[in-house]
Amino acid sequence: MNQQFVFFRNNLSLARLALVAMTTLFVAGCGEAQVGIQAGYHDDHYDTSYYETDSSYHAADGWDDPFAPELLSVELIDSYGDSSADTPIQHLSIDPYIDDGLFELFWRAEAWDDYWAELYINDRPSFDGALFVDDQLCGLDLACDEDGVFFCQYTPGFTVLCDSGDEVGVVSISDLMLRVPEKLYVGVQLCDLYFETCEYQWQEVWFE
Repeated sequence: MNQQFVFFRNNLSLARLALVAMTTLFVAGCGEAQVGIQAGYHDDHYDTSYYETDSSYHAADGWDDPFAPELLSVELIDSYGDSSADTPIQHLSIDPYIDDGLFELFWRAEAWDDYWAELYINDRPSFDGALFVDDQLCGLDLACDEDGVFFCQYTPGFTVLCDSGDEVGVVSISDLMLRVPEKLYVGVQLCDLYFETCEYQWQEVWFE
């Protein structure tokens, strides 16, 4: 196994794992939930036309899955331990040299069936050109259900790694880093099993 992955896994302390149970999630500040579009899917996803609504989108035929997940809140905790839930306008930063570049994204959902949770990064709050990072299948008796977390690490080589339990998602964000620090957006998206109804939220964060 790649030594970088081993280092990443070994640095996920028990305290971080306990955050899944202990952290109270709040809705992000005004303007953080953004309308997006369908682009940015990885190969396993369905290629369908969508129409836009406020921080969600649905199949263009107008049919909404009654069992689709509802995204209630997203919270980002940065390298310094600051949280998007503490102050809506909090300046969040991820530094590869602070706490090994570790950061977390928590979400809370209302779900009546299994669903997909996905993580994206972009230079704007949109799925157009967004980089897919990682995903998790959530539901009853799975690692995530009505709440979940992406444990991630940002490295000095402009790489983001996220551990969903089964495997490590890896993506280079070097093309987005026009300067250092750079303001980017990290998006959490929840979709039904067939990717016909999704809800999402973007968090603004500075990558140093």
